[in-house]
Amino acid sequence: EPFFQPGGTRTLGRVTHHYFGHVQGASRRMNEAVEGLSATLREKGTLGDATARMLRYQDLLRAEACLPLLGHTACGAWAENGRLSGVVAVSEEGLVCLKGQAFLDMTSDADVAAFAGVPYALGCPRDGSVMTNGQWGDTAWAASSFTDAPFHRDYDVVRNDSYADLLRAVLLAHGYNSDLDFSPLNTLRESRRIRGRHTLTLSDVLLHRAFDDCVAVACTPYDTHGRASSVLINMGMLHYDVNPLKVRIPYRCFLPEGLEGLLVGGKCLSATRDASSLCRMNADVENAGYALGLAAALAVAGGHDVSAVDVKALQARLRAAGCLPDFVESEAAGVEESLEALR
Repeated sequence: EPFFQPGGTRTLGRVTHHYFGHVQGASRRMNEAVEGLSATLREKGTLGDATARMLRYQDLLRAEACLPLLGHTACGAWAENGRLSGVVAVSEEGLVCLKGQAFLDMTSDADVAAFAGVPYALGCPRDGSVMTNGQWGDTAWAASSFTDAPFHRDYDVVRNDSYADLLRAVLLAHGYNSDLDFSPLNTLRESRRIRGRHTLTLSDVLLHRAFDDCVAVACTPYDTHGRASSVLINMGMLHYDVNPLKVRIPYRCFLPEGLEGLLVGGKCLSATRDASSLCRMNADVENAGYALGLAAALAVAGGHDVSAVDVKALQARLRAAGCLPDFVESEAAGVEESLEALR
């Protein structure tokens, strides 16, 4: 974790509320715990209380006897015989090498995967643009209307595989945001998209395609901030009153092509630019992260690679935890039957 508090966008990034998403399962349980803790703090007690969420994450880390390397940034990785063997991180104290049986890249920018040589895409294939970034603070919310608000907190397009451009984003945010109440984290909406064993497409979403290895879902009508080149925007879906699209995400989207021992989560899953913009709501990313953590634990316990996890057993655990809703199978099955009849 490059910062000194856990939570990323949900805490230091100050994107604390839900707009859309499957707000159930692991996400709902975390929200309830945060809400209860918020009420005991002297600060304003709301569900989106970032301080309470940070404290809750720290409690969970202690309960699981985890040792978080705070203030550490991934800066390298190496693979042997097609398998990720280790990750290098750097802090003010120097370099540390980490070895393990299973790795989860939750950097939100697929840094570990990129260092390990996993192919990835970034930006729109039609015009090369990437989506805007923003930083939250008091000034960002001082807008005359909801319509004006995006222009106060979307600062520019940033290519996050360029360190110089990331520094430019921080400079922009400091120039436009509050000097007193300021988020230290760039909230990049588009990151590297790995090349996985399945690439989720907009056709997969619109046709309600069923996947035997579905381990995560997303539920939103849109979340694109690259409007000029967005297919969804051209289809007229930039409206809050549009019914959310129900996305089924297969396990293969989190497995990099050609590399064992690694799962990649967050907004870096294997998907086209149009499909990935539907898969990064807070609740959906949290539930997907829960699924990947559980998959890695099952792999380590079973002594095999993350690609060899018993997906059916994993799905059963996720259903019991409320992470996989009924529409994963019911609606998808009906559409597949209709398509088969047409064929």
